[in-house]
Amino acid sequence: MLPSFVIILLVTALLTKVLKNKYVQAALCGMKPCIIGIVLATGCFMVINNCFNIKSAGGETDIVAIVLTAALSLAFFISKKVMKKEFLRFCLLLFQPLAE
Repeated sequence: MLPSFVIILLVTALLTKVLKNKYVQAALCGMKPCIIGIVLATGCFMVINNCFNIKSAGGETDIVAIVLTAALSLAFFISKKVMKKEFLRFCLLLFQPLAE
């Protein structure tokens, strides 16, 4: 049985050769919009289900989830537009204790 480190090295070596193929590049470029759509749809579904509890009979809204979603969205767009920097992923960890 090979250790996982060796398996990862072998797969990485194989993938670097395969990714240089123009047909593989074309396939990956074609899949990119589909994957973006799937991630976006999943994110919207999660936000709607967490902020507006549709499954419950009353359809209660969770104010904490709405505030956290708005704060993260605002922080993301401010970092992109105003500061022209990448949104720091560790900033998400700042909001994690509030969500629990």
